[in-house]
Amino acid sequence: MKLYLLFVARRDNETNRVDLSYDKITEYSGIARQHITSALTILSVNGWIVVDRQQSDLNEFATANSYRLRYLEPYRHAGTTGRAEIDDRTQALREMIS
Repeated sequence: MKLYLLFVARRDNETNRVDLSYDKITEYSGIARQHITSALTILSVNGWIVVDRQQSDLNEFATANSYRLRYLEPYRHAGTTGRAEIDDRTQALREMIS
């Protein structure tokens, strides 16, 4: 539940997505890194989140996970808001963070 509440607090309200690395999840929540995968599996299997793969900023071959919350604005996702628009916002946010 702690991980889900972290996602609720840190999600992008425009895209209903959360882009957090395991290191950031540990930093923000205190959840041990070795327990994150299990927590994500529980949330995913029970339908609370959808895990989407996307290209990572590290290199052209790397992928990163993006987490979409299912029951908070369930119709706000890449299919309804436009993938290009979401990708542009995600890229802009990543540039601001870097």
